[in-house]
Amino acid sequence: MDSIMDSIRRTTEVIVAQKSFNWEIINFHLSGLATGECIRSPSFTVGPNDECKWHLNIYPRGTSLSADHIVSLDIILEELKLKTVEAQIFFFAENNSGQKIKLFQGIKTFTLYPMSAGTTHFMKRQDLHNYLKDNKLTIECQISVGLNTYMSTDSERAVINPSICQMNLSRDFHKLFDNPHLSDVSIVAVGKEFRAHKAILATRSPVFAALFAHDMEEAMQNRVYIKDINPDVLTEILRFIYTGKVENIDELAYELLSASDKYRLDDLKAMCEEIVCRNITVGNSIDILNLADLLQADILKSAAMNFIIEHAKYVLSTPLFKSLEQSSSPLVVEIYRAIAMKFAS
Repeated sequence: MDSIMDSIRRTTEVIVAQKSFNWEIINFHLSGLATGECIRSPSFTVGPNDECKWHLNIYPRGTSLSADHIVSLDIILEELKLKTVEAQIFFFAENNSGQKIKLFQGIKTFTLYPMSAGTTHFMKRQDLHNYLKDNKLTIECQISVGLNTYMSTDSERAVINPSICQMNLSRDFHKLFDNPHLSDVSIVAVGKEFRAHKAILATRSPVFAALFAHDMEEAMQNRVYIKDINPDVLTEILRFIYTGKVENIDELAYELLSASDKYRLDDLKAMCEEIVCRNITVGNSIDILNLADLLQADILKSAAMNFIIEHAKYVLSTPLFKSLEQSSSPLVVEIYRAIAMKFAS
């Protein structure tokens, strides 16, 4: 008896979002930046629903003294509505003849916690003159991102990853953010009042949980006064508590770092540490080291100390370091010990 085999073939496609971001840096050679200092691009989003947000950092004199002959380029993930994302990245630069030259190609997995950066040695400094037309550097970043969403041709129906559900949950909780509906507590900072929900605050922050669990004045009056945080920072603290997201984090990273430590929002603290780590300079390294030591932010403290060691010639001559010496801070001993160990090795 003849047998008949039924054969079915279906195709499933990973949905990919693509973006081409062009960045012109005028008077690039006159930036005056030291090794380890960068120029930051405007932010750009990828995906039909802005699933991820990025920016570029370019280091004209490299990221460290050992690589100061290299122009380095970072792509930084700022926001992500998915758990992880695979990105294919191409970096191009326009040469003096107007031709687009590919200088980097790679694939990297990015996560937001901790915030991710993809670093590449973009070009040698000795080759930089080939790409400066009228002292303008033109960079193009082409990025393709898998959105963790799939489409099958047999059903024409998308299979949604659970991370999409997490995104929807964040969106729905955002509707409660500073919404008087069903709120049961007021948070007041410098005269500005925010309506909030005790259950959400207490669930996300152990400090708020302790505040509302005891017969304290704030719990009884359903009103909390915060004197050491300005309204802009408190807005982002509450936004993070409700949605897990933050706006203007680059501008508010220092203030948010202290506030997140105060209310024990560890994920936000880690995000802020990552941003401050990328913006350490000769002028602010001592302040950042002091702050990191005060907040027991070990990753940030290590990054600041490493920067100071790499740039000791310049940092140790700043007024901030002289002031630190006069204060007899234990950090002075740590700095000198670390520098001595570097030269002894």
